Amino acid sequence: MGKQPIPVSHILYIESDKRLAVFHLIKEERERFSYYEKLSVLTAQLEPFGFLRIQKSFLVNMEHIVSLTPESVILSNSTALPISRQNSKMVLKIYATWKRAHKFT
Repeated sequence: MGKQPIPVSHILYIESDKRLAVFHLIKEERERFSYYEKLSVLTAQLEPFGFLRIQKSFLVNMEHIVSLTPESVILSNSTALPISRQNSKMVLKIYATWKRAHKFT
């Protein structure tokens, strides 16, 4: 069975464990899949599609953010992920800007 592309909108978040990138998905045939890639490479590829690096181990799809505080983000599947303290203000600012730009989409 060959690789099947996953729409970016189906990715909730990506978690990094060393060099293993674990993709957490919504309503797919599988809930997650993984392969070896640096999160920094995925961040560069996915930021233009509305992904936000909230700390060294997590890259989230802003389309699926339900709630955001300086300490954590809650996603549409009720997953709570921590936000790094040093990046908290930047994360909140980027998300607020993104949300304003996507208010009617």
